[in-house]
Amino acid sequence: MIYGKLPVILLNALATEKEGSTNQSIAKYILAHREELQQTDIRELAEKTHVSISSISRFARELGFHDFQELRELLAQEPGVPEILPGQFAALPGAYYAAVAGELEEVKNRISMQKVREICRMIHAYESVSVYGLFKGETAAMNLVSDLALLGKPAQTFVAYKEQVESFKTMGKDELLILFSYSGSYFDYEYLALPAYFRKPKIVMITGGKEPHDAYIDYYLHFPTSDSLLGHPYSMLFLAGLIAQTYGKMYAGGAAGDPSDKE
Repeated sequence: MIYGKLPVILLNALATEKEGSTNQSIAKYILAHREELQQTDIRELAEKTHVSISSISRFARELGFHDFQELRELLAQEPGVPEILPGQFAALPGAYYAAVAGELEEVKNRISMQKVREICRMIHAYESVSVYGLFKGETAAMNLVSDLALLGKPAQTFVAYKEQVESFKTMGKDELLILFSYSGSYFDYEYLALPAYFRKPKIVMITGGKEPHDAYIDYYLHFPTSDSLLGHPYSMLFLAGLIAQTYGKMYAGGAAGDPSDKE
């Protein structure tokens, strides 16, 4: 099972909004009452969260929806419960390690180093580089940004989703944006709402699951996953580190010979 985009954004709001803020209160209530939300209209939700109807509407728009109704309909379709391994507590460390190690072994054996090197070339070529992830995926983004900074290549990231969206809207074609998304979903709703004159940045997506083909994504680094969430975010953390290591060898004086495209 993989978290859907909307539950991840709601979890992101819990982690990044100020304690007791309006948005945090709304996100907390929705996550705790997902099943009954289908029978709850916007007025009832406002009463139960002790906020105004306009605050609910604004919260939905900040997530990229036209209104609360659209948010509610999508949330009903989204998975959101983490997978728990069966068995006794005594066996849990070994079972969990085996599940994570198995996911990483697949990534190690099947990842395209040619694509990793191409991403490194893009990072080197673009003066302005941003790296974003959602919730757990943001840990991979922060790791890559930190490693690149130490390698002499500045890049930026934002933890809060609404800050990522606002930054995305101001980007231009001379900028590079790298997205970490386990499920392959990111700025889908926001991109559709952009004006026709928007000058899209170069977008790279590092993702698992089924091979996606979204028109607004320019380049994919696809990694293998099972239908389990247990390898998340370790696969993306591994790839963030691999990209940094490869970039260091190619451009920061760590290369042992000329970096070729041989696998």
